[in-house]
Amino acid sequence: MTSAKAVRAGLGFALGMTLALGGAAVMTAAAPQQALAKAEATDITYIGNKAKGKLTVNVSTGSSGNTKYQVRWSRNKSMKGASYKNSTSSRDITIKGLKSGVKYYVQARAYKGGWGAWSAVTPRVTRYFGKLSGYSWAKIKSIANYIGKASSKKAALQRARKYGLVGPSLALSGYEKKSVRLANGKTYKVRILDFWHDSKTSGGKAGITFAFTTRIGFHKMNPTDTNKGGWAASSMRSWLNSTVNNSLPASLRKCIVPVRKHTNNKGETTSASGVTATSDKLWLPSVAELLGGFGVSTKYWDWGNSSYDAIYAAEGSKYKVFADNGVVTRRYVSGNSDPLQGECTKAHWEYRVNSSILYCLYNTQLGNISSGCWLRSPRPFYGGDAFAGVDSRGGVYGWFAAGDSGAVAPGFCL
Repeated sequence: MTSAKAVRAGLGFALGMTLALGGAAVMTAAAPQQALAKAEATDITYIGNKAKGKLTVNVSTGSSGNTKYQVRWSRNKSMKGASYKNSTSSRDITIKGLKSGVKYYVQARAYKGGWGAWSAVTPRVTRYFGKLSGYSWAKIKSIANYIGKASSKKAALQRARKYGLVGPSLALSGYEKKSVRLANGKTYKVRILDFWHDSKTSGGKAGITFAFTTRIGFHKMNPTDTNKGGWAASSMRSWLNSTVNNSLPASLRKCIVPVRKHTNNKGETTSASGVTATSDKLWLPSVAELLGGFGVSTKYWDWGNSSYDAIYAAEGSKYKVFADNGVVTRRYVSGNSDPLQGECTKAHWEYRVNSSILYCLYNTQLGNISSGCWLRSPRPFYGGDAFAGVDSRGGVYGWFAAGDSGAVAPGFCL
């Protein structure tokens, strides 16, 4: 998705900072005494969990001359009872000896003559593989029906834990996967996004929501390069619910249930009344289902008008796997204030996904592509020709031209 329209709108600008890696880390038994803060505030760029019982915290800071970095972690969001670890040379700090499938909260800070402020608290769940891959689709469907009949979200999660689909602390690590072989002969992975989240068209809750972790192909949102009619009228929606649906193995296809997906189905609009429901077997996530709310700063997510934020926010709520793993919204305000001029040094109106693992289930796990991956949210203003998408490094934009060909990694419910 690299058309002139996308470039004009600011797509493809550099995100974040280049991080220094390497070096050794040293454990500390307790928190060091707080000195006068002289280092600049730090940020956590991402927290990796590529090995069981480990988290790797990548610390970002705009200041130079720091002599060490420190992370702390706890199972309590308040950081009560936190453990600490220092690094004298690396901003990539690995924490070991953690429990599998448990949500930890992490902070980081830097030292330069004194400790700087702690970063925002970021959650992350240690790897948990569970039993999903060993079940047939018929068995998973039976479990999903059982989960869907729960009386509450907590009860649903407890039912999922009973079958080894979620970790001991009822948190999703993002590694609960199963293989799917499509009609093209290729095998892909799907991952659990949430339980008891989506509403079935026929009524009640769908027990389990899945999404593909790799792209299954490329497709235009609309060949006519318009977002008029939104997701409901899009060529993408028609293709997913016909051609792609028919390419699924019969054992899975017969288990999928249509769900109600709320989307701006008008296109250009200033009113959330344009958000209506469609019934879909296969769909793409919305901006809200990835990022959640938009109250990040006095600036708005897309242009300087709260009505547009209200439209995006009405398109659903954040999936648990993203909420459990620190997928948040960040705004870089640097460079030219007019995003349409395409002169921003850090993509002025761009939100960035904090975890380079999790919406890298729509990003780097798509093969580290540079073209971007579609979301179903139409941009409600400026030209009527754009939908939201996610670039290969985690930037979420509303400026992907509908006529461009982008990667597709759909979701579905059982």
